[in-house]
Amino acid sequence: MANHLKDPDTFVWPLNFPTGDIRPSRARDARIGTDFDPDPDGGEDAPAPEARPTLRLAG
Repeated sequence: MANHLKDPDTFVWPLNFPTGDIRPSRARDARIGTDFDPDPDGGEDAPAPEARPTLRLAG
């Protein structure tokens, strides 16, 4: 691969990373002060379905 990169016919695309266009990360959680509750049940398990579906093989 090193020989291939040194070949004058090989074009290597430059890597241009944007520097100032990227917004800085938020320092706080945007959900604070809203009605969002990530765990509305307080840790309770979801109710189990009454009857499990019948599984069958495809094909």
